[in-house]
Amino acid sequence: MEHLCSRGSRRLPELRLILLGERETGKSSAGNTILGGAVHFQIGQATEECSRKQAEVSGRLVTVVDVPGWEGGPEGITPERVRREVRVSVTLCPPGPHALLLTLRVDALVRATAVKEHLELLGEDVWKYTILLFTRGDQLREGVTIEQHIQGGGRDLHWLLEKCGNRYHVISSLCLEGKRSTVQVTGLLETIEKMVAGNQCEAFSPLMQEIEELGKQKNERFNLKLKEVNEKLQRQEMELKRMREREVKSIRGFFDRRRDKGRSAEKASAEKEETT
Repeated sequence: MEHLCSRGSRRLPELRLILLGERETGKSSAGNTILGGAVHFQIGQATEECSRKQAEVSGRLVTVVDVPGWEGGPEGITPERVRREVRVSVTLCPPGPHALLLTLRVDALVRATAVKEHLELLGEDVWKYTILLFTRGDQLREGVTIEQHIQGGGRDLHWLLEKCGNRYHVISSLCLEGKRSTVQVTGLLETIEKMVAGNQCEAFSPLMQEIEELGKQKNERFNLKLKEVNEKLQRQEMELKRMREREVKSIRGFFDRRRDKGRSAEKASAEKEETT
């Protein structure tokens, strides 16, 4: 894990973000909005492989990885190629992303089962680093706020929101230039930095994903590497245990010496009184 927050400030010198979601949920457009037009993800056609762009945004370096979307629909079957791209995405912004932005269209049905299946390809800890990013905010019915939309969004949306620690943001697909775009992005970055601070300023580490993936492999080479990782963790745990035992022994020795010194002083005082 990477510690990046400076003391007294949650502002980070850089942010690394991953965009995940179903196909046609506006991931690439959202990435372009975040990056502010300096660089562009290609839109208008399906993303076939992970794409990485960087730009300076509000005085910080922002890296965005756009990941191919999985198939929607109740019977959507995701190709192994897309699953592989989801797993690979975290390696494109080393040492790890600060946030995973799960794109959801405000005008589309949410399927929690599909989201869970694909996000947890990165491990169960992924939820601590995930924010729901609602796209097409301009498609909300007139007079309806995003909070009201969420309230009436159904069981699946509520489940996802709870898994993500009630973190969400909404962006519009219209008027994405100038002041309105800046306000949208600034609000999103503030939400991200608040989450990062809650995660002790640590980026998501793909280590657990790697260990889980290794554990599923039958190949001897992968099993050997997994064994080496586990042995390293066990050695670290044993060393910490020995350090704690030495510390406890040292503290006990200190108080024992202090007690013995006190007894010696009392004995000497008593002997002195007997001789006088």
